[in-house]
Amino acid sequence: MASKFDNYSFYKGEEKNPFTGADSLSGKSFWWDLERYAFEAGDEKLSGRLSDTMLEFIRERVWQSDSGWDTTWEVGIKRATELYKKGLWSSRYISNKEATIDEAI
Repeated sequence: MASKFDNYSFYKGEEKNPFTGADSLSGKSFWWDLERYAFEAGDEKLSGRLSDTMLEFIRERVWQSDSGWDTTWEVGIKRATELYKKGLWSSRYISNKEATIDEAI
């Protein structure tokens, strides 16, 4: 039987974020919070992809608020999606074209 959380990689309906310790440092905790936020907003999320609400959050609260960005928003989306699929987080990687994914922790 399909679950309403099947399209979410990290959020599975838990009341509290289950990602602690190394998982919280890697970025899984960030993605859980963002997926929960999107779920509660009623997103139509596709498996393995960032939803519109998730992208809007990243655009407004990460990409635009980082004063040192030098990527286009299109590049930022690609970089955010790459991080999401790997369970990593780095605002620097999204907004700085010189940053590498190896620095995402």
